[in-house]
Amino acid sequence: MSNERRAQHDTTWSAWKLFLSNLAQSYIDFFRWVRHLFLPITDTVEQEKAYKKVLSPYGNFFRWVYRLLFPQRGTSTVLKMMFNIETLSAYFHNLRPSLIDKSLRDGAQPFHLEGNSDYGVLLVHGYCSNPAEMRELGEVLNNEGYTVEAVLLKGHGTNVRDLTTTDFIDWYESVLQGYDRLSKICSNISILGHSMGGTLSLLLAANRNVDAIVSLCAPLDLGKLYHGLPIPVLPAVSKFISKWPKKKAHMKLHDEAGVESYRASSLPGVVEMFDLMEVTREDLNKIEAPLLIVGAKYDYNVPLSNISLLEQVVKSKRVETFTATKSGHSVLFDKDKEEIFQKVVAFLESLKQHEES
Repeated sequence: MSNERRAQHDTTWSAWKLFLSNLAQSYIDFFRWVRHLFLPITDTVEQEKAYKKVLSPYGNFFRWVYRLLFPQRGTSTVLKMMFNIETLSAYFHNLRPSLIDKSLRDGAQPFHLEGNSDYGVLLVHGYCSNPAEMRELGEVLNNEGYTVEAVLLKGHGTNVRDLTTTDFIDWYESVLQGYDRLSKICSNISILGHSMGGTLSLLLAANRNVDAIVSLCAPLDLGKLYHGLPIPVLPAVSKFISKWPKKKAHMKLHDEAGVESYRASSLPGVVEMFDLMEVTREDLNKIEAPLLIVGAKYDYNVPLSNISLLEQVVKSKRVETFTATKSGHSVLFDKDKEEIFQKVVAFLESLKQHEES
């Protein structure tokens, strides 16, 4: 057997071992759930932990089953998007990476706008989106003289199956690369992120030298449910269901703005996003840079409680908050966007004037 054939055989065997291991773990988790359900723990402290971890999703289980069996979109479309053999084979250790289309979509390219000062702003887009969502705000900042660097997170801007094979470390490395590029030409760097991009921005600010942070609807704690799915069961579900279709209502603002984001969420990616949130929460107390936190009243993805959570933990001496009272999660396209743009510019300009004085 040739070395190339042997290496291919070893890779395939490793992938199958990983698959079987994940399969076995999912069954172990299921039977553990059943055991706690029918054989309650007598110890009060342990019982509380078990109920919070394992049993709390029980009340929402039938709602999840109902949405699965009676989706709003066509059943065949949902099943086709959720149970995709190519996606699953690519997910399990990239058995068939050649099946994934990684060609970049029109308008999804990262962009750089050169400014006329030493002040730079790093822009980080949200989950399942791409740099196009940051374009309008980036141009506003560039008109004020800022050099703008908008990054493309790995697995985004191509195909949702590509996203399925990435993790939060890949996304964080994309942000780091953008930070390194910008730091070569600007001595003063601010970072601005929307949604998961805001979470990544906070993680970067906790571990790199950043002069200011703008967090737009950044998720840090989403409670017990993610779009109707109990969060504790997501890791097990993601082993078998690779994609979850989005509602058309959630895509309306993106479509009107001409931003071509993914029409479905990668559930393995969602699990990675929750891991990112946990890692970021542990590092929030390292943040000392001035911080602007923006939330939205009608954001049904990220509760407004995330604003106070972030505000209380960081060590920044200057923290400003703003709640968009007419908008949902997509604040960059919604009714309050002009006011948010003004708030961002005013915040950064005040820091610049203080620095120059």
